[in-house]
Amino acid sequence: MKPLLTIFIALISILPLAGSASVIPDRQLLELDEAIRNAPRYTSAKTAKLDSMRRTLAHFPKSDIVAKTKLTLDIADQYRPYNTDSAVFYSRMAADMAAAHSASADSVNSRMSFLCEISLLNSLSTAGIFSAANKIYEDLKAADLPLDSKIEFWKSARQMFYYMKAYVSDESPFHADYEKSFLAYDDSLINHLPHTSVLYRYLSAEKLVRTGRLREAEASLLKLLEGLSQADNFYGMTTFQLSEVYKKRNNDLLYAKYLTEAAISDIMVCAREGLALPTLAQWLYTEGYTNEAFKYINFALSEATSGNARMRMVAIASSMPMIDTAYRERISETNRQLTLSVILITIVTVITIILIIILIRLIRRSRRINEKLRASSSIQQNYIGHYIALCASYAGKLDSLTQLVSRKIKAGQGDDLLRLVKSGRFAESPNDDFYALFDKAFLDIFPDFIEDINTLLAEDKRYPAGSQTLTPDLRIYALVRLGISESTRISQVLHYSVSTVYTYRNRMRNRAINRDTFEADILKLSRHSEQQKG
Repeated sequence: MKPLLTIFIALISILPLAGSASVIPDRQLLELDEAIRNAPRYTSAKTAKLDSMRRTLAHFPKSDIVAKTKLTLDIADQYRPYNTDSAVFYSRMAADMAAAHSASADSVNSRMSFLCEISLLNSLSTAGIFSAANKIYEDLKAADLPLDSKIEFWKSARQMFYYMKAYVSDESPFHADYEKSFLAYDDSLINHLPHTSVLYRYLSAEKLVRTGRLREAEASLLKLLEGLSQADNFYGMTTFQLSEVYKKRNNDLLYAKYLTEAAISDIMVCAREGLALPTLAQWLYTEGYTNEAFKYINFALSEATSGNARMRMVAIASSMPMIDTAYRERISETNRQLTLSVILITIVTVITIILIIILIRLIRRSRRINEKLRASSSIQQNYIGHYIALCASYAGKLDSLTQLVSRKIKAGQGDDLLRLVKSGRFAESPNDDFYALFDKAFLDIFPDFIEDINTLLAEDKRYPAGSQTLTPDLRIYALVRLGISESTRISQVLHYSVSTVYTYRNRMRNRAINRDTFEADILKLSRHSEQQKG
């Protein structure tokens, strides 16, 4: 058993250890997996909505150019997080519609042209086409805009510089300039937005996170989250900022929890340029959860590719090789462990089969030993029974003889008693009883004795099968079968003369197939018979 124990210990030791230094939000990750499985359903619903809007646009009256342009802008706005190229296409379409009617100087057409420029700026910056986006930005920056238009411009400019600073590394000299512009537009919005608006509340909380006022930020974000649906884009943005709060407070569990919820929201609203899922994948990779990291980073890349989100594809590409390499190394290690496990299991199985075979043989041997013991017990009982019967018979004969001798002596018939003794009548009767009991006992114990002897005799010299008594010569060889081979000892047991024993033994050898080896063959035959019974 010790070798088996050693193998099992070795098998257990190669299995991967569960868990790691950090705790992951299991429930949220299960919900994320469910959201990924349902992603085609969310995508289908989004596509159906866009198809409906495009059909409406195709049948829209040409006379109402303002309403048609607004619908085109709505389509571009719906496409922006979903497919950047389509967003750019419909933003340009709206801009072309507005340009076609730019001759009108009324405020409605002027406002519509501005909104088309803002839409195109947003779509181009989301698509990562910064040169074209920057040209529109410079034109709008120089324009004299009313406050409501400035707020829309600040939103777009803030978004453009957010993407631009994300595109370059933190060490790049451009990053500081982009960061400065981003923060300037952020402050402008905070100073001019209505304090009740969701965007103002979000931007204010984001600034609290950025400036390290984490408790205030946490309270503001949690309060904002209460009024948002998970299918709202602001829900994903808010939970992402909450994850940043807990990251700075070194609370890995809540950091991963809210990051996961942000990723779920991005999937539900079909925001293919979302940052939460690739960030979560990167964190899981650093914490050693390679399988999960590989699954999520691949899904994020697939979504970014489907939506032509170039900015997000660039960000994902920077971490993809590390995660992919780690995943493949894990697969290779798993395969090595699996191979070793299969080898060890095979060894254990072979050893188990061998042990089972040995056990079966031991059981069979034990059964044979038990059968031999039972047979031996039966033989002993037969011996004892026949011995007691023989003793009882001799005791009875002796008692009868004692009474006869006593009567003869009392009657003065000594001569008559002497004649009886000399006649041999006293010896014949006990011997007959002894032979009868001996034959019965021997044939009960060795019922095949006569058949075994016949196999050694010439065919015309064999004894009748099924006999219940032994002839004198068979009786002599019965004692040989019992291990008594000396003629003098045989003569004493059977009350034959030594010459009679020699005569019978010689006569039996003459009947044998092989006279010279007859008695040796009997002993071999006896051993073979015992082996067959065993």
